[in-house]
Amino acid sequence: MAKILHHNDDDGRCAAFIAKSYIIPYTMMSPEDFIEYNHAGNLEKKYPAIKENETVVIVDIALGPEVDNFIGYVIGNGGRVLHIDHHASGIEYFKEFHNVFEKYIEEGKYQYFFKNGISGTMLCWIYSNVFNDEDRMSPMNARFDFDDDALRNKCCRISENGEPVSNVDTPVTDRMIPEIPDVIRFIDDHDIFKHKITETRYFTNGFMLQPNKHPLSQIWNDIITNADYRERNQFIQDIIKEGEIILRYRNLLDAKNLSNGFYVNINGKNVAFLNTPEGNSFTFQDMYNYSDAVCKYSFDGEKYWFTFYSDENKGADCKALIEYLKENYGARYEFITGGGHVHAAGSTWRKNFLELFSIDKEGFVAKRKQIRIDKEVAAEQKRIEEEQRKLKEDAEKLARIRAKIEARDEDEEDYGI
Repeated sequence: MAKILHHNDDDGRCAAFIAKSYIIPYTMMSPEDFIEYNHAGNLEKKYPAIKENETVVIVDIALGPEVDNFIGYVIGNGGRVLHIDHHASGIEYFKEFHNVFEKYIEEGKYQYFFKNGISGTMLCWIYSNVFNDEDRMSPMNARFDFDDDALRNKCCRISENGEPVSNVDTPVTDRMIPEIPDVIRFIDDHDIFKHKITETRYFTNGFMLQPNKHPLSQIWNDIITNADYRERNQFIQDIIKEGEIILRYRNLLDAKNLSNGFYVNINGKNVAFLNTPEGNSFTFQDMYNYSDAVCKYSFDGEKYWFTFYSDENKGADCKALIEYLKENYGARYEFITGGGHVHAAGSTWRKNFLELFSIDKEGFVAKRKQIRIDKEVAAEQKRIEEEQRKLKEDAEKLARIRAKIEARDEDEEDYGI
């Protein structure tokens, strides 16, 4: 028997599928053995019954008080925990309360594989498909690298000198390294907010149409482990095509909804806010170029949900913004939980802390107007440049014809003169 605690998004569900398929493949599990959690609320309500020496795998779930208590419950009831995660806030929590976890580690009850900048799904893939048995005994000491950090087509173990090696530490060539499944690359690219792969946005939007993404659902086998490459690839391409259609519609809808946004200055950072339960980081479109960060928020009748995003190259530290809000307003506005990454982080509150801040609606509207003008000017400029390019090509073509005609050496009698 085993249990898997995972995040309630595509990264968490896919990571749970990989954990079941590759990390504990011979363990019988039912749908009830999977515990879905969203980093908010009372996790204790979801505590499962634990048997002696039962394995509990935690994937894509950041350490925090609730998860800390869950781990204590599992170990206190005779279970063992394997924890694979990538959230910066969880890694910091581990460092802060290291003594508690060190005791679990010494007892052989807790093993962890934490690394920021790589999704939970990709970490699970590396742990199960790249590492050897020795690496899995001490995953934090294992050496590995990607052939291309932006696209992450392949990943392999590396030697002390950084050279690719096999599971038995023999040198390998690039051809010998298996490619990472496309879906894992898409989910990784989206979840850590890189968006370097062209198909990522289309796949992410098309995949929303799948009605059942439980880790035991057939969908994961269809897009990741199906041995028939052509059938698997066709399924993925169909999802991507649907995503292209959805994305065109969402771009129009998001542009319209952004008219309801506004600016708020938080600790010196100009943050663009939008009241909406829908959408994701792409909802804000060009606002990343005109804001230190963006944030979508909503109220579900009990809690306020705030999700911050920022540009990975020049944006504000979203996790730091949440820490600032928690430190200064957490008690008064009843901060519940929060954390995440530098450029993507979320938090939940009992009360809406925005009522404390000045709302800059005029500045936001003016910026949206300027963006529309800039887009129209850019489109017209592109049209003009394209016309000029065609005129230049036509002129060059005429010049070549003229030169060819002038180069002819023909008898005038040919023209009847």
